[in-house]
Amino acid sequence: MRDQLMASSSSIGANLAEAGSAQSRADFVSKFEIALKEARETGFRLALLQRISPIRTELQTWLIQECYELTAILVSSVITIKANGIRTGKLEMRDQK
Repeated sequence: MRDQLMASSSSIGANLAEAGSAQSRADFVSKFEIALKEARETGFRLALLQRISPIRTELQTWLIQECYELTAILVSSVITIKANGIRTGKLEMRDQK
């Protein structure tokens, strides 16, 4: 379980880092969507660990809350990226007419 948690949680940052050098708008969006999926998986695993743990700690609760907040940020980011035509970290020029 620990290895799976480490894999999913570290994949969030890795995919966001890769988005910075995306080869296309679709690739950029894809990296953010993968990071979002990994954040949801991480949240699930953290909640599961807390549930099966004999003792609940403040750290567990804090990590779960932070993960849910990161997930919400990523949801908002994906929506914004898709709505605003962001490509590889830069706004595409849109017709202002």
